[in-house]
Amino acid sequence: MSGKLSTEVIRTSVAPTVILNQIEAILISSTEPPLNLQGGRFGKDVKRYLQYQNAAELEPDANVMIRQIWKTVIKSKKAKK
Repeated sequence: MSGKLSTEVIRTSVAPTVILNQIEAILISSTEPPLNLQGGRFGKDVKRYLQYQNAAELEPDANVMIRQIWKTVIKSKKAKK
């Protein structure tokens, strides 16, 4: 990598209606209005993926991490005295 920005211009040719349909579909899917039976129009070429969360691999929550950091800070302050 040279660290410089490319001067090449990349253009895409997507119809504004396709973009608007996808934005609408994302908004509908994220808010899930109960009375909307239509759903979003993502298009035929869009692949849908389900996200899996393994509870065994989750990190500790923020409160646990803050307590651990605080204990470490206190120990290091006591060690310096």
